[in-house]
Amino acid sequence: LYNLTITDVDVALEPDPTEPYTPAMYRVRISASNGTVRWVDEARAVAAQALPSPAGSLAFLARYDVMAGLLRDNVAYLGRPDYFGPDVVVVEADDLGYYGRGGPMQASLAIDVDVAPVNDPPVITIA
Repeated sequence: LYNLTITDVDVALEPDPTEPYTPAMYRVRISASNGTVRWVDEARAVAAQALPSPAGSLAFLARYDVMAGLLRDNVAYLGRPDYFGPDVVVVEADDLGYYGRGGPMQASLAIDVDVAPVNDPPVITIA
């Protein structure tokens, strides 16, 4: 998933000087219905705190200022074995209410994926 980014215009706002400064943290979940998502470079993922997630999906907590580098060209999709057809990768982000008004805000994006069939070699077994 190339050029995957999450932006939040509220982060550009100045924090309230009367409140202690806390870097903005975001909770992100990435999942697929008929496939798996994983990090391309796990070493880059150390900047995030992994959260419990179902097998084949990603969930993490990361500071806003490191999230862009973490996501850019670092999330891979793989259709499940012997599956072909449409799939959907869902990216969900939650700003946890760090900046802006109105409390925690969430956004989600569904990315349509077309999984092409693969010509598998024959399998020979002895019964």
